[in-house]
Amino acid sequence: MLSEFQKIGEKLKDNNDFIFKIYNSLPEDIKQIKPFKDLLCERMLYTFGEPITIYSSSVHCFEGIQNHDVEKLYLALRLANKYLDEVELENYITKIKDINNHSNYIFVIIPLLNLKDSLIPKNESDTNHIGNKNVDWEIKNGEYIILLEVKNRIKDTIDYLSYLKRMLKEFNGGINPNEIVPYNSPNPSNLFKSAIKVNERKNDKTLQGIWINTGILQDRKKLNNYFKTLDPKIIQFAIISGWDDDAYILVKDNSYKQILINYFNLIESDNIIMEYNN
Repeated sequence: MLSEFQKIGEKLKDNNDFIFKIYNSLPEDIKQIKPFKDLLCERMLYTFGEPITIYSSSVHCFEGIQNHDVEKLYLALRLANKYLDEVELENYITKIKDINNHSNYIFVIIPLLNLKDSLIPKNESDTNHIGNKNVDWEIKNGEYIILLEVKNRIKDTIDYLSYLKRMLKEFNGGINPNEIVPYNSPNPSNLFKSAIKVNERKNDKTLQGIWINTGILQDRKKLNNYFKTLDPKIIQFAIISGWDDDAYILVKDNSYKQILINYFNLIESDNIIMEYNN
Protein backbone atom coordinates (compact mmCIF):
# COMPACT_ATOMS: atom_id res chain seq x y z
CA MET A 1 0.00 0.00 0.00
CA LEU A 2 2.86 2.40 0.80
CA SER A 3 4.40 2.22 -2.68
CA GLU A 4 1.01 2.98 -4.27
CA PHE A 5 0.49 5.91 -1.90
CA GLN A 6 3.92 7.22 -2.87
CA LYS A 7 3.05 7.08 -6.57
CA ILE A 8 -0.24 8.90 -6.00
CA GLY A 9 1.34 11.44 -3.66
CA GLU A 10 4.14 12.22 -6.11
CA LYS A 11 1.57 12.75 -8.86
CA LEU A 12 -0.24 15.23 -6.60
CA LYS A 13 3.09 16.89 -5.66
CA ASP A 14 2.74 15.95 -1.99
CA ASN A 15 6.01 15.92 -0.09
CA ASN A 16 7.38 12.71 1.41
CA ASP A 17 6.58 13.68 5.00
CA PHE A 18 2.92 14.27 4.14
CA ILE A 19 2.70 11.00 2.17
CA PHE A 20 4.05 9.08 5.16
CA LYS A 21 1.69 10.96 7.47
CA ILE A 22 -1.25 9.84 5.33
CA TYR A 23 0.04 6.26 5.17
CA ASN A 24 0.65 6.11 8.92
CA SER A 25 -2.89 7.31 9.59
CA LEU A 26 -4.22 4.13 7.94
CA PRO A 27 -5.73 1.49 10.22
CA GLU A 28 -3.23 -1.36 10.56
CA ASP A 29 -5.47 -3.98 8.92
CA ILE A 30 -5.85 -1.79 5.81
CA LYS A 31 -2.18 -0.80 5.82
CA GLN A 32 -1.17 -4.44 5.36
CA ILE A 33 -3.45 -5.09 2.35
CA LYS A 34 -1.65 -5.78 -0.91
CA PRO A 35 -3.25 -3.80 -3.79
CA PHE A 36 -3.78 -5.41 -7.18
CA LYS A 37 -4.20 -4.03 -10.67
CA ASP A 38 -7.60 -4.01 -12.34
CA LEU A 39 -6.50 -4.59 -15.92
CA LEU A 40 -9.92 -3.77 -17.34
CA CYS A 41 -10.13 -0.31 -15.77
CA GLU A 42 -6.39 0.38 -15.45
CA ARG A 43 -6.36 1.22 -11.76
CA MET A 44 -5.13 -0.20 -8.48
CA LEU A 45 -7.69 -1.78 -6.16
CA TYR A 46 -7.63 -3.27 -2.68
CA THR A 47 -9.97 -5.80 -1.11
CA PHE A 48 -11.66 -4.89 2.15
CA GLY A 49 -15.10 -5.74 3.49
CA GLU A 50 -17.86 -8.14 2.59
CA PRO A 51 -18.23 -8.91 -1.13
CA ILE A 52 -21.33 -8.30 -3.20
CA THR A 53 -22.50 -11.78 -4.07
CA ILE A 54 -24.69 -11.22 -7.12
CA TYR A 55 -22.10 -12.98 -9.26
CA SER A 56 -19.76 -15.79 -8.28
CA SER A 57 -16.76 -13.53 -8.96
CA SER A 58 -16.02 -9.88 -8.16
CA VAL A 59 -17.31 -7.29 -10.59
CA HIS A 60 -14.18 -5.64 -12.01
CA CYS A 61 -15.29 -2.08 -12.67
CA PHE A 62 -17.85 -1.86 -9.93
CA GLU A 63 -16.51 -0.50 -6.65
CA GLY A 64 -18.74 -2.46 -4.35
CA ILE A 65 -18.15 -3.32 -0.73
CA GLN A 66 -15.25 -5.61 -1.57
CA ASN A 67 -12.94 -3.90 -4.06
CA HIS A 68 -12.01 -0.25 -3.63
CA ASP A 69 -9.88 2.23 -5.53
CA VAL A 70 -6.51 2.90 -3.84
CA GLU A 71 -6.37 6.44 -5.23
CA LYS A 72 -9.72 7.32 -3.67
CA LEU A 73 -8.55 5.96 -0.33
CA TYR A 74 -5.47 8.18 -0.57
CA LEU A 75 -7.55 11.22 -1.55
CA ALA A 76 -9.98 10.64 1.33
CA LEU A 77 -7.16 10.39 3.88
CA ARG A 78 -5.37 13.34 2.28
CA LEU A 79 -8.49 15.50 2.76
CA ALA A 80 -9.08 14.17 6.27
CA ASN A 81 -5.51 15.03 7.29
CA LYS A 82 -5.84 18.48 5.72
CA TYR A 83 -9.22 19.55 7.12
CA LEU A 84 -10.05 17.57 10.26
CA ASP A 85 -8.82 18.40 13.72
CA GLU A 86 -7.12 15.73 15.82
CA VAL A 87 -10.32 14.39 17.41
CA GLU A 88 -12.27 14.44 14.12
CA LEU A 89 -9.42 12.66 12.32
CA GLU A 90 -9.21 9.95 14.97
CA ASN A 91 -12.98 9.38 14.71
CA TYR A 92 -12.81 9.25 10.93
CA ILE A 93 -9.97 6.70 10.91
CA THR A 94 -11.97 4.54 13.32
CA LYS A 95 -14.98 4.66 11.01
CA ILE A 96 -13.17 3.54 7.86
CA LYS A 97 -12.26 0.29 9.66
CA ASP A 98 -15.93 -0.71 9.47
CA ILE A 99 -15.95 -3.56 6.92
CA ASN A 100 -19.65 -3.05 6.15
CA ASN A 101 -19.48 0.71 5.63
CA HIS A 102 -15.89 1.30 4.51
CA SER A 103 -16.82 2.67 1.08
CA ASN A 104 -19.48 4.93 2.63
CA TYR A 105 -16.96 6.55 4.96
CA ILE A 106 -14.42 6.95 2.16
CA PHE A 107 -17.05 8.76 0.10
CA VAL A 108 -18.32 10.99 2.92
CA ILE A 109 -15.23 13.17 2.50
CA ILE A 110 -16.12 14.02 -1.14
CA PRO A 111 -17.50 17.56 -0.56
CA LEU A 112 -14.00 18.63 0.52
CA LEU A 113 -12.29 17.44 -2.68
CA ASN A 114 -12.59 20.78 -4.50
CA LEU A 115 -13.87 22.93 -1.66
CA LYS A 116 -13.28 26.67 -2.04
CA ASP A 117 -10.09 27.54 -0.14
CA SER A 118 -11.63 30.16 2.13
CA LEU A 119 -14.33 27.82 3.48
CA ILE A 120 -14.04 25.91 6.75
CA PRO A 121 -15.66 22.46 7.11
CA LYS A 122 -16.69 20.85 10.40
CA ASN A 123 -17.36 17.12 10.47
CA GLU A 124 -20.31 15.64 12.41
CA SER A 125 -22.02 18.97 13.11
CA ASP A 126 -24.80 19.20 15.67
CA THR A 127 -26.11 22.49 14.21
CA ASN A 128 -29.89 22.35 13.71
CA HIS A 129 -29.80 18.54 13.77
CA ILE A 130 -32.68 16.21 14.61
CA GLY A 131 -32.21 14.47 17.96
CA ASN A 132 -28.80 12.81 18.12
CA LYS A 133 -28.40 12.62 14.31
CA ASN A 134 -25.41 14.81 13.53
CA VAL A 135 -25.04 16.22 10.02
CA ASP A 136 -21.97 15.06 8.08
CA TRP A 137 -20.69 18.55 7.26
CA GLU A 138 -21.17 22.16 8.28
CA ILE A 139 -19.40 24.47 5.84
CA LYS A 140 -18.72 27.95 7.25
CA ASN A 141 -16.81 31.15 6.55
CA GLY A 142 -18.77 32.02 3.42
CA GLU A 143 -21.82 34.13 2.71
CA TYR A 144 -23.95 31.05 3.39
CA ILE A 145 -23.59 28.28 5.95
CA ILE A 146 -24.02 24.88 4.30
CA LEU A 147 -25.38 21.90 6.27
CA LEU A 148 -24.72 18.82 4.19
CA GLU A 149 -25.46 15.11 4.54
CA VAL A 150 -23.53 12.72 2.26
CA LYS A 151 -24.90 9.38 1.04
CA ASN A 152 -23.15 6.69 -0.99
CA ARG A 153 -26.03 4.74 -2.52
CA ILE A 154 -25.40 1.41 -4.23
CA LYS A 155 -28.84 -0.20 -3.91
CA ASP A 156 -29.86 0.85 -7.42
CA THR A 157 -26.66 -0.63 -8.82
CA ILE A 158 -27.25 -3.91 -7.00
CA ASP A 159 -30.81 -3.99 -8.31
CA TYR A 160 -29.54 -3.34 -11.85
CA LEU A 161 -26.90 -6.08 -11.61
CA SER A 162 -29.59 -8.44 -10.33
CA TYR A 163 -31.71 -7.51 -13.35
CA LEU A 164 -28.79 -8.20 -15.72
CA LYS A 165 -28.22 -11.59 -14.15
CA ARG A 166 -31.92 -12.44 -14.53
CA MET A 167 -31.99 -11.10 -18.09
CA LEU A 168 -28.93 -13.16 -19.12
CA LYS A 169 -30.47 -16.26 -17.59
CA GLU A 170 -33.67 -15.70 -19.59
CA PHE A 171 -31.71 -14.96 -22.76
CA ASN A 172 -29.58 -18.09 -22.36
CA GLY A 173 -32.76 -20.04 -21.73
CA GLY A 174 -33.94 -19.25 -25.24
CA ILE A 175 -36.40 -16.44 -24.54
CA ASN A 176 -36.91 -14.00 -27.40
CA PRO A 177 -34.97 -10.81 -26.46
CA ASN A 178 -38.04 -8.73 -27.38
CA GLU A 179 -40.02 -10.55 -24.71
CA ILE A 180 -37.59 -9.82 -21.88
CA VAL A 181 -39.09 -7.29 -19.45
CA PRO A 182 -37.12 -4.02 -19.68
CA TYR A 183 -35.31 -2.62 -16.66
CA ASN A 184 -37.54 -0.46 -14.50
CA SER A 185 -36.07 3.00 -13.87
CA PRO A 186 -34.58 3.61 -10.39
CA ASN A 187 -36.80 4.79 -7.55
CA PRO A 188 -35.40 8.14 -6.31
CA SER A 189 -36.79 7.56 -2.82
CA ASN A 190 -33.93 5.06 -2.36
CA LEU A 191 -31.46 7.92 -2.73
CA PHE A 192 -33.02 10.12 -0.06
CA LYS A 193 -33.92 7.43 2.47
CA SER A 194 -32.70 8.36 5.99
CA ALA A 195 -30.78 11.31 4.51
CA ILE A 196 -32.70 14.17 6.14
CA LYS A 197 -31.15 14.94 9.53
CA VAL A 198 -32.00 18.62 10.00
CA ASN A 199 -34.91 20.68 11.20
CA GLU A 200 -36.37 23.65 9.32
CA ARG A 201 -33.59 26.11 8.55
CA LYS A 202 -33.35 29.04 10.94
CA ASN A 203 -32.58 31.76 8.39
CA ASP A 204 -32.16 32.34 4.66
CA LYS A 205 -28.36 32.44 4.96
CA THR A 206 -28.25 28.72 5.66
CA LEU A 207 -28.59 26.12 2.91
CA GLN A 208 -29.40 22.54 3.89
CA GLY A 209 -28.99 19.67 1.48
CA ILE A 210 -27.79 16.22 0.51
CA TRP A 211 -24.87 15.04 -1.62
CA ILE A 212 -25.61 11.63 -3.17
CA ASN A 213 -23.44 9.20 -5.09
CA THR A 214 -25.36 6.69 -7.17
CA GLY A 215 -23.86 3.93 -9.27
CA ILE A 216 -26.50 4.08 -11.98
CA LEU A 217 -28.08 6.75 -14.19
CA GLN A 218 -31.16 8.20 -12.53
CA ASP A 219 -34.46 8.97 -14.22
CA ARG A 220 -34.67 12.74 -14.79
CA LYS A 221 -38.45 13.02 -14.45
CA LYS A 222 -38.77 10.79 -11.38
CA LEU A 223 -35.81 12.46 -9.67
CA ASN A 224 -37.09 15.99 -10.22
CA ASN A 225 -40.64 15.08 -9.24
CA TYR A 226 -39.45 13.43 -6.03
CA PHE A 227 -37.27 16.39 -5.11
CA LYS A 228 -40.30 18.67 -5.46
CA THR A 229 -42.01 16.70 -2.67
CA LEU A 230 -39.28 17.57 -0.16
CA ASP A 231 -40.12 20.39 2.24
CA PRO A 232 -38.28 23.55 1.05
CA LYS A 233 -38.05 24.76 4.63
CA ILE A 234 -35.91 21.71 5.45
CA ILE A 235 -34.07 20.79 2.23
CA GLN A 236 -33.00 23.48 -0.23
CA PHE A 237 -30.76 21.43 -2.52
CA ALA A 238 -29.48 18.03 -3.59
CA ILE A 239 -26.25 17.27 -5.45
CA ILE A 240 -26.04 14.03 -7.43
CA SER A 241 -22.35 13.45 -8.01
CA GLY A 242 -19.51 10.99 -7.49
CA TRP A 243 -15.74 11.51 -7.50
CA ASP A 244 -15.80 13.49 -10.75
CA ASP A 245 -16.56 17.20 -10.97
CA ASP A 246 -19.76 16.52 -12.93
CA ALA A 247 -22.89 17.08 -10.86
CA TYR A 248 -26.62 17.15 -11.38
CA ILE A 249 -27.89 19.88 -9.05
CA LEU A 250 -31.43 20.15 -7.75
CA VAL A 251 -32.44 23.36 -5.97
CA LYS A 252 -35.56 24.89 -4.46
CA ASP A 253 -34.44 28.34 -5.65
CA ASN A 254 -32.37 28.83 -8.80
CA SER A 255 -30.16 31.39 -7.04
CA TYR A 256 -28.74 28.59 -4.87
CA LYS A 257 -27.24 26.71 -7.81
CA GLN A 258 -24.36 29.12 -8.52
CA ILE A 259 -23.55 29.29 -4.81
CA LEU A 260 -23.12 25.51 -4.70
CA ILE A 261 -21.09 25.46 -7.91
CA ASN A 262 -18.75 28.11 -6.49
CA TYR A 263 -18.40 26.54 -3.04
CA PHE A 264 -17.68 23.00 -4.28
CA ASN A 265 -16.19 23.81 -7.71
CA LEU A 266 -18.78 21.68 -9.50
CA ILE A 267 -19.46 21.35 -13.22
CA GLU A 268 -23.19 21.17 -13.88
CA SER A 269 -23.92 18.14 -16.06
CA ASP A 270 -26.70 15.83 -17.26
CA ASN A 271 -24.28 12.89 -17.64
CA ILE A 272 -25.59 11.12 -14.54
CA ILE A 273 -29.26 11.18 -15.47
CA MET A 274 -31.26 9.95 -18.45
CA GLU A 275 -34.77 9.65 -19.84
CA TYR A 276 -36.29 6.23 -19.12
CA ASN A 277 -39.32 4.90 -20.95
CA ASN A 278 -40.99 3.61 -17.80
